[in-house]
Amino acid sequence: MHGLKCICLQAISNAQGAGVKEIDFVCCDFKDIISTVRADVIFLSPPWGGPSYAEVEVFDLSQPYTSGASSVAHMTRALNVADAIACFLPRNTNCEELSKYVKESLRVSFVSSVRDVCI
Repeated sequence: MHGLKCICLQAISNAQGAGVKEIDFVCCDFKDIISTVRADVIFLSPPWGGPSYAEVEVFDLSQPYTSGASSVAHMTRALNVADAIACFLPRNTNCEELSKYVKESLRVSFVSSVRDVCI
């Protein structure tokens, strides 16, 4: 299994293992659903502008990319409808820059890398 299907199956398994009884996974284009949804958590994997993101020293969260909106814009909209968000961002994201966009009342955690364990 690869990609999104594997991630969703892992997430469902993790939720069941943690005793979560009610959970919905919605796979869609964020901008198509954001005005009609209320969620506990939203996972974002915003467009980075293709492979060229790796050519810059630091990924700029405020720069509009392929969707016409910046990562910051996507995160801000998500926080308007969800209690928490998780974001998949490039390795060259400046965590200090990210922190300045986050409300002081929110807790922020950074994971520096995630490995695909699907076989």
